[in-house]
Amino acid sequence: MGLIGFGPRPIPGGGAPRGAMLFAGLARAARAGGLGLACAIGMAAGSGDKGQFLVVQSANPPAVTLPFIPDELGGLAQGTTPAGARMKGYAEKALSRFRQRFGRGPESPLEIAVAFCDWVANTMRHPQFWPVDPGAPRYSPLHDAAYNALQPDPLLMLEYTLRFDPADAATWPSPQCGHQNRVVIGLLNTMGIHGRMVALQQHTGLEFFSTRLHKWVYIDSTYNEHYVVKGPSGETVPVNAAEIHAMTLLGRLGELQVVKHGYPGKDQAYMKLFPLGFLRYAVPTYAKLFGEEARRLGGESNMVMVSDDLPTKDHTRIWAAKDPTRSLIEPFWFSLAGVRDSTLVSPVLDALSLAKTPEYESEGLAVVLRSHLPYTVSFQQFFPNPGVWRRVHTVADPRPGPAESGPILLVRGSGRTRLRAIDSAGNATQEFIIHVE
Repeated sequence: MGLIGFGPRPIPGGGAPRGAMLFAGLARAARAGGLGLACAIGMAAGSGDKGQFLVVQSANPPAVTLPFIPDELGGLAQGTTPAGARMKGYAEKALSRFRQRFGRGPESPLEIAVAFCDWVANTMRHPQFWPVDPGAPRYSPLHDAAYNALQPDPLLMLEYTLRFDPADAATWPSPQCGHQNRVVIGLLNTMGIHGRMVALQQHTGLEFFSTRLHKWVYIDSTYNEHYVVKGPSGETVPVNAAEIHAMTLLGRLGELQVVKHGYPGKDQAYMKLFPLGFLRYAVPTYAKLFGEEARRLGGESNMVMVSDDLPTKDHTRIWAAKDPTRSLIEPFWFSLAGVRDSTLVSPVLDALSLAKTPEYESEGLAVVLRSHLPYTVSFQQFFPNPGVWRRVHTVADPRPGPAESGPILLVRGSGRTRLRAIDSAGNATQEFIIHVE
């Protein structure tokens, strides 16, 4: 059963074939990840005799990406920290609401994100859309100044909001898009899912990384929606900011379909109110949200803009030729570092590939892998008999950046061997598969 909503329904599991690109023509879009197939036989000489190996499957990420520094998800996902335990309680409320609406639990990372977006949209009500009754007293259009001291911490902002009664318009703190979508990321973190903010024209949404689709997916709690396109077999495929940006530049926004998760409805879609699309967007390199360090180090200084027409620091003249209405000349964009290539800010978090050319030693083939999964804690090998994954290398100091294994020795004649990396929250990379003769 697909996702129940007010727009086109994603297929069960939420997505596209593994590694599929939406369109061959979206050259500017971030490569979504997927399986890079190395189909040439490799020859390596070491201290023993020469041998042969064939790399069957390797998830090769973009050659260069800017840093992505997220929160470490182990304690949040396991609920072993105070923040993790409390956030998991709120996550369960959101998942319970989803089960009540649809008679089942979420079946994919996308549907988990949908559950959290819809719950936050209804719990942290935005003054642009609430109250629903146009005749009811209106919320203040400005957010409570208390949020300034609480952000970017999702738990603090959520619990502050919960102190107020949405039926009392006079006291409602009027959380804005940035507050809402940071809370969604915090909830996603409790499920071991990484997220990051996405700055748009006069709005802030979010992306989460789907290990099922091997790419980032754009979603939004304020407008309570995400966007899809038709895939090559007619299936609906969720898209990310890089893909929407590419479609904007190619004049293909008409192919986008909005999927509404609940209120507000289709008449209040972001792309309907801002039909020029994603002429530019920005994402953070430092994406931590929880705790004092995030409050100290986070902020706009860590945002990197993706734009085909990089601005100059001029607040008076139009610099966006594709902006005939002059509505997108926000000073915010002039202060950001900018790139034209979206792959620079699109790390494939579940990529696993060779760190260097394998070498034969007397005992067999030595393979060194590089994992791009933040806070990788171990590398594992699958043993068909008895059919279990076993740790073959432990990372001494897990960090947010790429991690390399030590040499993993594969015995001569071992045939098809499956390897993967695991992070502190239990997430796995795509498999690296090699055949050793």
